[in-house]
Amino acid sequence: TIGANKPFRDLAWGLAQKGVATLRYDKRTFVYRDKLTTANLQNFTVKEETIADALQAIKYLSKQEQIDPQKIYVLGHSLGGTLIPRIVEKASNAAGFIIMAGAVTPLEDLIVEQIKYISALDGLSTQDKQTISTYEKMRTNVKQLNKNSRTEPAQLFGIPSAYWLDLKDYEPAKLARKIEKPLLLLQGERDYQVPPRELQLWKKELADKKNVRFLSYPDLNHLFMKGEGKSTPQEYNLVGHVANKVIEDIANWIINIK
Repeated sequence: TIGANKPFRDLAWGLAQKGVATLRYDKRTFVYRDKLTTANLQNFTVKEETIADALQAIKYLSKQEQIDPQKIYVLGHSLGGTLIPRIVEKASNAAGFIIMAGAVTPLEDLIVEQIKYISALDGLSTQDKQTISTYEKMRTNVKQLNKNSRTEPAQLFGIPSAYWLDLKDYEPAKLARKIEKPLLLLQGERDYQVPPRELQLWKKELADKKNVRFLSYPDLNHLFMKGEGKSTPQEYNLVGHVANKVIEDIANWIINIK
């Protein structure tokens, strides 16, 4: 659930109506957030946050009688999409992969871009400028991290250093060149969290690959929901649904793969 919206429910129900079964699940950081203490966060990375459970989901589905283990596709949205190339490395049995609003730009840079975008919507106040300055300092802290760093999470966007170090040399688009299975990338052009230029960065690396398809939607935001004008955080509080066109495109792509 994001604001008043349930994009993964929309995708699940929409795909089910087209004959595509889905498995969706909550992230560990949501279900077990009360158990995430300072001690067990010291070595916390995207492996624990996202990758391990995606691999378990594939394993679980492959054992279900009603599921064809040769036709399991992995879909990731936002950070989940960004991490698809790393998931692929350990998911050789999956039939294909779908990246929705996945980023190529480093996460720390996107965070600063987002705060600048949001702050500028109503004009920059003195407080906004101070907040941006704080975020820029934290970005610098992230960029300067090494294995000997002792920087506190409070100086790293509230995220432990192990998490950032794990992502430090990650280049998702370059790693995605190794993907031989079918790959679908989707992008909303009203997305301010993962801007449309990110799709162009994927294309720069992958445009020559025959197994990759790119789809872009002019009037959709980060949740692949329709809107007008500039997208804002407040937009997520308005009840919407994932555009039917997106669901149709995903379903048709899966169904038509030979």
